[in-house]
Amino acid sequence: MSVGSALFFSGRGNKRARLTILGVAIGVYSVCTIAIIGMTGRQLLDTELGRMGFDCITISPTDKSLNQLNTESTQLVAQLPEVTLAAPLVTDFGQLSMRGMVANVVACGIDQSGQDIIHLELLHGRMFTKGETASASSVCVVDRALAESFYHRSNIVGKQLTLTIGDKSETFTVIGVVQDDQNILTNLAGDYIPAFLYLPYTRQIQMTQRSAVDQLFIQLTDGIDAETAGTNICGVLDREAGYRGLYRSSDLAMQKDRLSRIFDGITLVLMGIGGVSLVVSGLSIMTIMTSAVRERTKEIGIKKAIGARKRDILLEFLAEALWLTFRGGLWGTGASVATFLLLRVVVGLETRISMGLLAGVLLFSLLIGGIFGVVPARSAARLSPVEALRWDG
Repeated sequence: MSVGSALFFSGRGNKRARLTILGVAIGVYSVCTIAIIGMTGRQLLDTELGRMGFDCITISPTDKSLNQLNTESTQLVAQLPEVTLAAPLVTDFGQLSMRGMVANVVACGIDQSGQDIIHLELLHGRMFTKGETASASSVCVVDRALAESFYHRSNIVGKQLTLTIGDKSETFTVIGVVQDDQNILTNLAGDYIPAFLYLPYTRQIQMTQRSAVDQLFIQLTDGIDAETAGTNICGVLDREAGYRGLYRSSDLAMQKDRLSRIFDGITLVLMGIGGVSLVVSGLSIMTIMTSAVRERTKEIGIKKAIGARKRDILLEFLAEALWLTFRGGLWGTGASVATFLLLRVVVGLETRISMGLLAGVLLFSLLIGGIFGVVPARSAARLSPVEALRWDG
């Protein structure tokens, strides 16, 4: 064992070293934990927003009195090269009666591809077919909350209900039940609507005696710029309708990206706050290394007397500071990874750990250790050999 290693292996110096390493470990642990939480949250946010339908664009009229969105418009848009799926949407507030009970609902008219656009998760039965959409069949799909409120069970396939919109009432047969988790429609409606009812948009148009759908939901081909595609689609529909500026597009994916950037910004701010603890641990590094220089002044004098250069002394103390920081950094990153792997097993938390980011935090901690360790290292290197040998502290 070298004399220069005495700080880490004996008495009071060993205790101070452990406390310093612990301080660095806590700082690194906090930064890594915040980073992992941020990445996991971002992953969950992207997944949930995608499942809610925030990966498409919508086309709606600027003037509803001139709106001409219909089946032909949907087919025209669906044939464009940048479009993967195009689905019409009609929405109305109404009342649903079943078994002598009444509930307020939002009636959503969609076609057979609407399930993919608004991300409906089928629990029982089926969605309506292309033929049922074309023939405007009186079939419907309800969400689980509605089914359970009337029958106290989720599977009510085959039951009949009466839907009233305005002064029009019709009887529908339930052919499917979907999960009532958040999707784009329930998200837009908020907490005020108790249940959703889905039926062929052609049936809803006939029932409400309207001539057009409210809007189109469109999924774009991968790699297509949403803003450019939206402008192009609106231009095609404008030319078809014979009006300029009749339709506008809304990029829900852009809103998703905006929310993701806000989330990333919050994560960075929290990481910065956590980084303050790393700076504090850097002060601890400087303190313990200053004490080491004072305790080992005579040792430094001996080394210089037998030929050690300033650079040798500087590198020795700087290396010790970096070694303390490195050990603390390893403990901190190891503890953060272990914590989230444990949570993944115990509570099923889907963690996303970036080894590159952990390595970056470790390097940052080493930078802190180097910055705060260089001052006492320079002090040791500048000691006069004669004064150091006379030191009796």
